[in-house]
Amino acid sequence: MKPQAFELRTQRLGPLPLVNHYLDRLGLADLLEWFVPTPDRRTRLPYHVGLGILLRSILTERKPLYRLGEVVETFAPEGFGLTEEQAHGLTDDAMGRALDHLFDADRGSLLTEIVLAAVERFDLSLEELHNDSTTVKFTGQYKEAKSRSLRGKKAPFITYGYSKDHRHDLKQLLFILTSIQDGGVPV
Repeated sequence: MKPQAFELRTQRLGPLPLVNHYLDRLGLADLLEWFVPTPDRRTRLPYHVGLGILLRSILTERKPLYRLGEVVETFAPEGFGLTEEQAHGLTDDAMGRALDHLFDADRGSLLTEIVLAAVERFDLSLEELHNDSTTVKFTGQYKEAKSRSLRGKKAPFITYGYSKDHRHDLKQLLFILTSIQDGGVPV
């Protein structure tokens, strides 16, 4: 055999095999494909694949959306469920379209199906729940952030309230995370 017949290529896997194991077991790709379909077959990157890439990126690197292509190229593309060609052609526009379609999807039903799948496939108990809340404060004028709709969906409502840092002079959003007692899994 000639030495030139081989080429050494190094690609990172990082936590992707473990992440993919749990995402596959959860059936997340199928759920995303069901709730966020790609109606146009000419679309290079199906929306559910783009959303899967974004989720894996958040779990591994946490880079801005416009740097997502750079992040994916430093890993083995198969870890993100992509071919080499798809990995090189990944753009923030494609990711933006996937997020637009996620916004238009029935996210409440999608989240419910994800929680039900997790409970069933990981044998989780919902007998005891824990709520944890936090607030995000806003400064400045947000005149349009009251009773506004975007493409038929209500936008988050920024209002005055009792924030965690006791700044009732600033507007805020309240976020609540519910997790189960059994391992602290968020539901």
